[in-house]
Amino acid sequence: MLRVGGGSGSSFTVLLAQPWTAYALCQNIGIDIRVNGVPFTNCQAGALIVINSTRYVGGVGGYGASLTVYRQYAINHEVGHRLGHGHVSCPGPGQLAPVMQQQTISLQGCIANAWPYPNAAPPPTPDPTPAPTIPPATTPPPSPTATAQPTTEP
Repeated sequence: MLRVGGGSGSSFTVLLAQPWTAYALCQNIGIDIRVNGVPFTNCQAGALIVINSTRYVGGVGGYGASLTVYRQYAINHEVGHRLGHGHVSCPGPGQLAPVMQQQTISLQGCIANAWPYPNAAPPPTPDPTPAPTIPPATTPPPSPTATAQPTTEP
């Protein structure tokens, strides 16, 4: 998990789009997501993180990890662009692919990886036990404004 400040890069919408809609949204800002003439990849278009629904549903053949990992990678990669990061290459065969590597296109000998900091300690697991409910404070009865005086009968 990466915490960012309130700058312009921290505000975005993730959009799951049909391939040709994704292509049109990405093409509007000059990014061609086609491979062999077919909309294939994803993009970051301004405040939109555009995820190609075909990739989200089916992943990428030969990716080397589960569909869940691919989905996490795709979103994290495009959010990385929104935060100002560019593409990088595989650091070496058998190493974890950087999340900003274009893993949808090729792993270049790296191992599929969805996370920017895969070796960091995971965040603490939330406590599954519910927090105790504190009963509302009760209001004490109003105190008398005057004390009663005993009366004596003549």
